[in-house]
Amino acid sequence: MIDLINIASDLPHNRFLDLYQKALKENQRGIEAIAISSYDKSSNEVESRFVNLKYITGNEWIFFSNYLSPKAMQFESHDQISALFHWGAINSQVRLKAKINKTSVEFSDNHFQSRTKEKNALAISSNQSRTN
Repeated sequence: MIDLINIASDLPHNRFLDLYQKALKENQRGIEAIAISSYDKSSNEVESRFVNLKYITGNEWIFFSNYLSPKAMQFESHDQISALFHWGAINSQVRLKAKINKTSVEFSDNHFQSRTKEKNALAISSNQSRTN
């Protein structure tokens, strides 16, 4: 599930909330899975991957990534992304475009501290997105 914190009250956010509640009611699996597409300047290509959206707070949509991962490097070189939710349980998708930036160190640390030791150990040891 996505933690919703003081979510903005404008039309796009209200529409998202409506669809999110419908998808929850229909037991949408992987409801937090969001495809993120970014531009890789070094290869001059667009790349996509799924991440789990963890929070929406105000106007910020927050997921976490290792700062040394290839996707993080792409975000550093080009700050625009597009994102897509697909909720088959309600036959809907939500698309968005945004500029991406890092959360505060405090927010990131608080999230990390709220997780289980097992999840944190897995995140620390993961060679996510690296080629062998």
